[in-house]
Amino acid sequence: MEVKQEVKMEELKEVKKEFKQEVKAVVKKDVSNVGGSSAEKQSSNLTPPLTPSNNSRLNSKTFKDLECWQKAHEFVLAVYRITKQFPEDERYGLTSQFRRAAVSIAANICEGYKKLSKADKLRFMNIAQGSLEECRYYIILSRDIEYIDQPTHDRLEYLINGASWKLNGYAEGISKNAGVKD
Repeated sequence: MEVKQEVKMEELKEVKKEFKQEVKAVVKKDVSNVGGSSAEKQSSNLTPPLTPSNNSRLNSKTFKDLECWQKAHEFVLAVYRITKQFPEDERYGLTSQFRRAAVSIAANICEGYKKLSKADKLRFMNIAQGSLEECRYYIILSRDIEYIDQPTHDRLEYLINGASWKLNGYAEGISKNAGVKD
């Protein structure tokens, strides 16, 4: 059992490392030219010139291009599939709360994507992070009250960890990027 856990932890560390590398690349492309006029962008020493290869609006035309949104959406779909099997008396309880929090992750990424200022973008990413943590609890609760089995719990944990790593990396990139106006 202990060896199996160590192997699982090593796999998670490797996945996390890969996610971080992917996030850095995506965030760099996505937020490098947000905010300011075209003239300011092209004249600034802090951001690269406006070209098709590094213009975030050309590389990520919509929020759907963001890997953090893709991971969050995948998690939402899994939550909807799994909560369909919850008891009917949970329709307005755990089922509703779990779904609402899951949708909030992806929805706040969408809304933050279109914001121009760093503070606005980060505010929405932080709200998404809060909803993500709320979902972590619902995953634990669902297992503990035996609405889901351990493999389902593990699958949801895997999906939410992927979304979390991508979201945290994206938020960190926004925070550190000089090309996003304050």
